[in-house]
Amino acid sequence: MLKFLEQVRKPTLDLPVEERRKMWFKPFMQSYLVVFFGYMAMYLIRKNFNIAQNDMIETYGLTKTQLGMIGLGFSIIDNIPILLGSFFIVITCSAFAIALLLMPFLKTQSNEK
Repeated sequence: MLKFLEQVRKPTLDLPVEERRKMWFKPFMQSYLVVFFGYMAMYLIRKNFNIAQNDMIETYGLTKTQLGMIGLGFSIIDNIPILLGSFFIVITCSAFAIALLLMPFLKTQSNEK
């Protein structure tokens, strides 16, 4: 169904460090550059919007309240990934902590004599 999810993993334990670095450098740089240019584009759009606000008031007759709502939209869109990432980290850490606390009290039937 989704062919890109069915990738075969190449074993890396017996490869030298230099070959492993060559294997992982390209995917690392791709993901790094996507994040870098995405953030840069959002920052430039937001800064250009701040600079253009006076002209938008004069040309289109927008009020400061309307421009503030547009700016709020930029802020919400900019912070959604941060919010989702924070929830993921909190849920993962909480589940791990609960598992660590409950492990001593859990016994399996196979260990009992």
